[in-house]
Amino acid sequence: MDLIHRGRTDFANLVLNRYLALSGDISGLKVLGVFLSSRATIRAHVSAVASKNQKTKNETEFLEKEARCYLQEAQHYLKTQSPTLIAIGGLSGCGKSVLAKGLAPHIGHAPGAFVARTDMIRKRVLGVKPWEKLSQDGYSRAATQRTYKQLYQEIEDALTFGYSVIVDGVFAKPGERHKLENLAVKMDVSFLGFWLSAPLDVLEQRVTNRRNDVSDADATVVRMQAVYDIGEVKWAKLDASQGIESILEKSLSILDASLENCTN
Repeated sequence: MDLIHRGRTDFANLVLNRYLALSGDISGLKVLGVFLSSRATIRAHVSAVASKNQKTKNETEFLEKEARCYLQEAQHYLKTQSPTLIAIGGLSGCGKSVLAKGLAPHIGHAPGAFVARTDMIRKRVLGVKPWEKLSQDGYSRAATQRTYKQLYQEIEDALTFGYSVIVDGVFAKPGERHKLENLAVKMDVSFLGFWLSAPLDVLEQRVTNRRNDVSDADATVVRMQAVYDIGEVKWAKLDASQGIESILEKSLSILDASLENCTN
């Protein structure tokens, strides 16, 4: 709440998503708005009381302004919004997680969207630390089924509690993409899919240069993914070889246009 008040919703979103990724406590989103509102209300009360005990007019006016601002924020946290489901797909190294991180603070309730990352969920489901590399068993059919079952459940829960979701995964199979689209229909929320692509050499270089990343993908995995039969991709396509600032700006523009069409 204090980070949001100071204009650092991006940091606040990082804190929220790090907690959710490690704990899996998606049910906490159900009461997050009330929690943030109560904290802002306390801050408003403290600032209002403190304003009565200041020696200068400037100090008094500053704290009065703070109290009013905190009170407005407390009310805002309790407002309901229609959540959105956003999917970001593409081969390893295309920048899905970087884009998700950039988009999340701009979407839905402050501090922003819940980012459901398949790599993180897989590690959590298997009881492995985020930076610990999985063996081949971690990518077996059974492990993958457990991962995606948990993924879909967490998406549903977050949307039910009124929070937008950004789901980050390869989603190379048409059935996986259709599943997310159908889930949005089931939950009666807006959906937008982004498909990121870049030349193979760019993808290989990126995954090779990774350090302390949740993803276990390396250049060998990228080359294997490159021959997948991805099928027709109907999601909005983005050139992931560009800088993240350019990709983020374009994706936000597409998102704004998509949501505007949904409300018209």
